[in-house]
Amino acid sequence: MVIGIDCSNIKAGGGITHIKELLGNLQPSLYDIEKIIIWGPSKTLKLLPNSNWLVKITPKVLDKSFIHSYFWQNIFLSKELKKRNCHILFNLNSLFIGSFSPFVTISQNLLPFDRTEKKRFGFNLTRLRYEFLKVLQLFCFKKADGIIFLTKFAREKAINSNNKLLKKSVIIPHGFNRVFFNYNIKRIEKTKPIQILYVSTINMYKHQWNVAKAVFELKKEGYDIKLNLIGAKYEPAYKKLIEVITKETEYSNCVNYLGPIKYEKLKNHYHSSDLFVFASSCETFGIILLEAMAAGLPIACADNPSLKETLGSSAVYFNPLDHKCIQAKIKQLINDSELSYNLAKAAQKRAENFSWEKASTETFNFLNKIKL
Repeated sequence: MVIGIDCSNIKAGGGITHIKELLGNLQPSLYDIEKIIIWGPSKTLKLLPNSNWLVKITPKVLDKSFIHSYFWQNIFLSKELKKRNCHILFNLNSLFIGSFSPFVTISQNLLPFDRTEKKRFGFNLTRLRYEFLKVLQLFCFKKADGIIFLTKFAREKAINSNNKLLKKSVIIPHGFNRVFFNYNIKRIEKTKPIQILYVSTINMYKHQWNVAKAVFELKKEGYDIKLNLIGAKYEPAYKKLIEVITKETEYSNCVNYLGPIKYEKLKNHYHSSDLFVFASSCETFGIILLEAMAAGLPIACADNPSLKETLGSSAVYFNPLDHKCIQAKIKQLINDSELSYNLAKAAQKRAENFSWEKASTETFNFLNKIKL
């Protein structure tokens, strides 16, 4: 079998981690795979493993803008797949609407399907982009021979109980990198500064400013705490965060924005923290949560159905729109060291259910099934 993989618009973040781990945990002989041919930007393909069964191709246009990549994907990719005798296509961004069949796609972005969350961006190009993506992704789902979703909630939200789409879909959660595992689970000690970590892009649906407000309130109560924020930034959301920080001149140094951190250095931040907060009100799947779970951190998390599928009962939950609620849950974990320790242990144990080996096996089993 020859598999074609479309990474034409995968240029950063979780998409790269996903394909890198799927291929890194693949044993081609188990699926009678002769060759995998993958198309994508040069920077993306350089991060993927080298193997005699993996052929990497970068047409020059894929190193240009999203629009360039999108038109190449839907005008030229089908011809490339047929020319190279591919038996099936695996599309990683739910935007393929070309003529090649069979193909399997994966839904990794829930925002286009969440009306409430899209409104947070106001009326601008970002909002229009998400509206456009919703139309394109639904069209892709209808044309696809198989669809992979990461959580039950994401599937329900995206295809709205459409029986035809349900029948050709499957749920395959992501895994996490084992380097984040930390078997030395710490207890929170109020006698020393408490380090709170939040890893995620500063964005309108991530509500970092509400977490900052909660931390400032706790600081005023006398708690010796510091919030470390890691991730890239969407400027309008970052502006909201900075407005909150600049109002608290006396305590502003207890909220620290570190910006993006290299992936290989993230482990150190997880392992040196005491508590993890995740305040996203829209999430397809929480790889970041898995990392925090594996690191043995007590977690205060947004009351979000897809995140609850990952965490279960091994966290405390809050309304991400209410900084007082966030404050109360962080306070609960700090004051009850036994609770936070037990939740951290339970979360770490639960993380064991998610692995890239399992995700890779289930993904290629599904591709094999669709191909047949």
